[in-house]
Amino acid sequence: MVMNRLLIVLLLVATMQTAAQQGYLRVAFTRSLYAPASPPEIVEGNIYYSQKGAVHIEVTSPVNQLITLTGKEMQLYYPKERKAFVFESANPMSLPFASAFLASTRESFGLPEIGFTVLSVVRAGDSVISSWGPPPAGRQQVEKVVMTEVNGDVVKTESYAPKSKLSTRTTYKNFVSIQQGRVPLEIYGGWQTPKGWTRENLMFSDPTTIAALPAHLNGFTIPPDVTPRRTQW
Repeated sequence: MVMNRLLIVLLLVATMQTAAQQGYLRVAFTRSLYAPASPPEIVEGNIYYSQKGAVHIEVTSPVNQLITLTGKEMQLYYPKERKAFVFESANPMSLPFASAFLASTRESFGLPEIGFTVLSVVRAGDSVISSWGPPPAGRQQVEKVVMTEVNGDVVKTESYAPKSKLSTRTTYKNFVSIQQGRVPLEIYGGWQTPKGWTRENLMFSDPTTIAALPAHLNGFTIPPDVTPRRTQW
């Protein structure tokens, strides 16, 4: 099955600090994934983000998927196949890629709000490089996060596993200003897997604020006659 989950590390599912006063932020996306010993995967669709922090993702190609993110849980539903999955994560930085786009509008990527604390800050001209330590609950997975800002825009993030092993790297480009803040329209990420380094390119377009979700997404839940497969992320 193509794309039974959507992943990038360094994703922060948190309420946007400068969220729209009403309605939803909508943005179209194209995601290209390049994993070792696997053919490339190209996925397209739309992301919808509410002022209350809920994230809805509708994948339109190559298959139809409906995804809802709330807190540390992701629900994924295939309408045609009538299959559903529920992913739970103790680490909010390991949920799907939508928040890579959304977190860029938050000061310090929202790290303080999920318990990260500053370890060091280095300033050089227009650049600021800060290192952040995770809360106790996250220290088994993450040793630190290093964030580079240029003129206030976060242009690179890196996370390190224990023993200072680089586990993820993400760069952010082509920033534009929208109602919710400054957002990048290009995100290039990578993370380490047992088979090698996996790369992910995210291209966003047409970020707009809409009054309401499309009817087929408004209030969507997994149908009661479909039993989802539950798993830990």
